[in-house]
Amino acid sequence: MSDVYLIEVEGRAVGLVARESDGTNYRFHAAEPGVFCIDGQIFKTADEAQRAARAAMKDRSRHLDHTAPRAA
Repeated sequence: MSDVYLIEVEGRAVGLVARESDGTNYRFHAAEPGVFCIDGQIFKTADEAQRAARAAMKDRSRHLDHTAPRAA
């Protein structure tokens, strides 16, 4: 079992999770602004962190689409 996993969303590396010293949890380390909101959070599994990163990127995308200026 690995201690570090790359987290990708839509083919982009957005961060990684590293196993904590307790041996059971993973801490997320963000590499993209879209997932800064979950930087440092603890997850029970790498898959749980993957889902959270995907959700964070989706929320950011939805927010940016909503606030983008409309073409004339």
